[in-house]
Amino acid sequence: MFKWHSQTIFLTLVGIACLAVFSVTLFGAGYTSGTHVGYQSAAQKVAEVFPSQQEPVYSLSGVITELRHDGVVIEAQRVTANPLDDGPKVRTVMVSNDTVIRQVTLKEPKDLDAEALVYSAKLKQAAAAGIAPPSAPLPYTIFAMEFTQLNVGDRVEVHSKSDLRTASQINASEIYRHGNAK
Repeated sequence: MFKWHSQTIFLTLVGIACLAVFSVTLFGAGYTSGTHVGYQSAAQKVAEVFPSQQEPVYSLSGVITELRHDGVVIEAQRVTANPLDDGPKVRTVMVSNDTVIRQVTLKEPKDLDAEALVYSAKLKQAAAAGIAPPSAPLPYTIFAMEFTQLNVGDRVEVHSKSDLRTASQINASEIYRHGNAK
């Protein structure tokens, strides 16, 4: 009958442990390599469908997450259609004395309907007189506001004179707050 000695048991356990470590290393490396190859293949397909943005981007939208004495911090939306051309999600927007801040508010439907009736009448008059047609009414109003009127949670559109694709800090030339005035 075979008798297990402590040395035999120890060597058997060491052998099993080595086999386990070898298997994990071998299969782990394969998993890592496969993941990398899969990502590269997917990135190539995405690049075919959504070419990389080469043109500069001068505006972006986002939600204010923090107010600062010299600007705001926003959680920005993607600036290109390509999901791999992703700039920073959090961006610091610097405000100066030259920054123009405006409120954009949608008009009430009844007011817009009334403006459309007046526009229609003016359009008919212009056609009958053979003159240039009047400008169509806009569905929103825009008015100036102060930096101190911005609030956390406001949806804003930020414009700059420099390319914003990868900028984490933006010197704003204009900021438009969208929604109802608060």
